[in-house]
Amino acid sequence: VLSFGVDHLLLNGLSVDVGRDAQGRLTLAGLPIASEDRSSNPLTEWLFNQPRLHLRHGQLWWIEAGQEPEEWLKALDVEMNNGLFQHRVSLRATPAQSEMGNRFQVVGRFKEPLFTGRAADPSTGKGDV
Repeated sequence: VLSFGVDHLLLNGLSVDVGRDAQGRLTLAGLPIASEDRSSNPLTEWLFNQPRLHLRHGQLWWIEAGQEPEEWLKALDVEMNNGLFQHRVSLRATPAQSEMGNRFQVVGRFKEPLFTGRAADPSTGKGDV
Protein backbone atom coordinates (compact mmCIF):
# COMPACT_ATOMS: atom_id res chain seq x y z
CA VAL A 1 0.00 0.00 0.00
CA LEU A 2 1.38 3.41 -0.92
CA SER A 3 1.39 6.13 1.69
CA PHE A 4 2.60 9.69 1.50
CA GLY A 5 4.60 11.37 4.23
CA VAL A 6 7.94 12.84 5.14
CA ASP A 7 11.11 11.06 6.15
CA HIS A 8 12.18 13.66 8.72
CA LEU A 9 9.91 16.22 10.37
CA LEU A 10 11.83 19.04 12.11
CA LEU A 11 9.91 21.45 14.35
CA ASN A 12 12.00 24.38 15.54
CA GLY A 13 10.98 26.63 18.46
CA LEU A 14 7.57 25.02 18.95
CA SER A 15 5.57 25.65 22.12
CA VAL A 16 3.91 22.38 23.20
CA ASP A 17 0.81 22.32 25.41
CA VAL A 18 0.32 19.25 27.62
CA GLY A 19 -2.41 19.12 30.21
CA ARG A 20 -5.36 17.51 31.88
CA ASP A 21 -8.93 18.28 30.83
CA ALA A 22 -11.96 18.59 33.12
CA GLN A 23 -12.54 14.79 32.87
CA GLY A 24 -8.96 14.05 34.01
CA ARG A 25 -7.72 12.90 30.57
CA LEU A 26 -4.18 13.81 29.51
CA THR A 27 -3.99 15.95 26.38
CA LEU A 28 -1.36 17.08 23.87
CA ALA A 29 -2.25 20.28 22.03
CA GLY A 30 -5.81 19.80 23.28
CA LEU A 31 -6.12 16.29 21.82
CA PRO A 32 -6.48 13.21 24.07
CA ILE A 33 -3.23 11.25 24.38
CA ALA A 34 -4.98 7.97 25.20
CA SER A 35 -8.43 6.80 24.17
CA GLU A 36 -11.06 5.85 26.73
CA ASP A 37 -11.16 2.18 25.72
CA ARG A 38 -7.37 1.81 25.06
CA SER A 39 -8.10 1.31 21.36
CA SER A 40 -6.23 3.04 18.57
CA ASN A 41 -5.61 6.75 19.07
CA PRO A 42 -5.08 8.88 15.94
CA LEU A 43 -2.55 11.21 17.61
CA THR A 44 -0.26 8.52 19.01
CA GLU A 45 -0.66 6.38 15.87
CA TRP A 46 0.51 9.33 13.77
CA LEU A 47 3.45 10.12 16.09
CA PHE A 48 4.73 6.54 16.22
CA ASN A 49 4.39 6.11 12.47
CA GLN A 50 6.66 9.04 11.58
CA PRO A 51 10.12 7.75 10.61
CA ARG A 52 11.89 10.65 12.35
CA LEU A 53 10.42 13.51 14.36
CA HIS A 54 12.62 16.17 15.93
CA LEU A 55 11.50 19.08 18.11
CA ARG A 56 14.32 21.53 18.69
CA HIS A 57 14.50 24.56 21.05
CA GLY A 58 10.90 24.15 22.21
CA GLN A 59 8.92 24.85 25.36
CA LEU A 60 6.49 22.66 27.26
CA TRP A 61 3.51 24.25 28.99
CA TRP A 62 1.27 22.41 31.49
CA ILE A 63 -2.41 23.30 31.29
CA GLU A 64 -4.62 22.11 34.13
CA ALA A 65 -8.35 22.45 33.33
CA GLY A 66 -9.63 25.82 34.52
CA GLN A 67 -6.18 27.21 35.39
CA GLU A 68 -3.63 29.42 33.67
CA PRO A 69 -0.90 27.66 31.60
CA GLU A 70 2.40 27.16 33.43
CA GLU A 71 5.74 26.83 31.67
CA TRP A 72 7.39 23.57 32.81
CA LEU A 73 10.29 22.99 30.44
CA LYS A 74 12.43 25.21 28.26
CA ALA A 75 15.21 24.47 25.77
CA LEU A 76 13.19 21.32 24.98
CA ASP A 77 14.68 18.89 22.45
CA VAL A 78 12.75 15.74 21.60
CA GLU A 79 13.83 13.21 18.99
CA MET A 80 11.77 10.19 17.94
CA ASN A 81 13.14 7.55 15.59
CA ASN A 82 10.59 4.96 14.58
CA GLY A 83 11.55 1.89 12.63
CA LEU A 84 10.00 -1.41 11.83
CA PHE A 85 8.70 -2.72 15.20
CA GLN A 86 11.00 -0.48 17.26
CA HIS A 87 11.01 3.08 18.58
CA ARG A 88 13.63 5.31 20.21
CA VAL A 89 12.70 8.51 22.04
CA SER A 90 15.13 11.01 23.51
CA LEU A 91 14.05 14.06 25.54
CA ARG A 92 16.45 16.75 26.75
CA ALA A 93 15.17 19.80 28.62
CA THR A 94 15.78 22.42 31.27
CA PRO A 95 13.13 22.98 33.96
CA ALA A 96 11.54 26.43 33.62
CA GLN A 97 12.04 27.20 37.33
CA SER A 98 15.63 26.88 38.54
CA GLU A 99 14.49 25.36 41.87
CA MET A 100 13.20 22.34 39.88
CA GLY A 101 16.76 21.33 38.98
CA ASN A 102 19.19 21.35 36.07
CA ARG A 103 19.05 20.24 32.46
CA PHE A 104 18.27 16.52 32.13
CA GLN A 105 17.90 13.78 29.53
CA VAL A 106 15.54 10.81 29.31
CA VAL A 107 15.97 8.08 26.68
CA GLY A 108 13.55 5.26 25.89
CA ARG A 109 13.81 2.27 23.58
CA PHE A 110 10.72 0.23 22.82
CA LYS A 111 9.89 -2.80 20.72
CA GLU A 112 6.50 -4.01 19.59
CA PRO A 113 5.59 -7.59 18.72
CA LEU A 114 5.28 -8.61 15.12
CA PHE A 115 1.96 -8.23 13.33
CA THR A 116 0.01 -6.31 15.98
CA GLY A 117 -0.72 -3.57 13.48
CA ARG A 118 -0.79 -0.95 16.23
CA ALA A 119 2.47 0.93 16.75
CA ALA A 120 1.04 3.18 19.46
CA ASP A 121 -0.43 0.54 21.79
CA PRO A 122 1.81 0.49 24.88
CA SER A 123 0.10 -2.62 26.26
CA THR A 124 1.63 -4.82 23.54
CA GLY A 125 5.22 -3.52 23.58
CA LYS A 126 8.28 -3.83 25.76
CA GLY A 127 11.05 -1.39 26.43
CA ASP A 128 13.43 0.45 28.69
CA VAL A 129 13.64 4.06 29.85
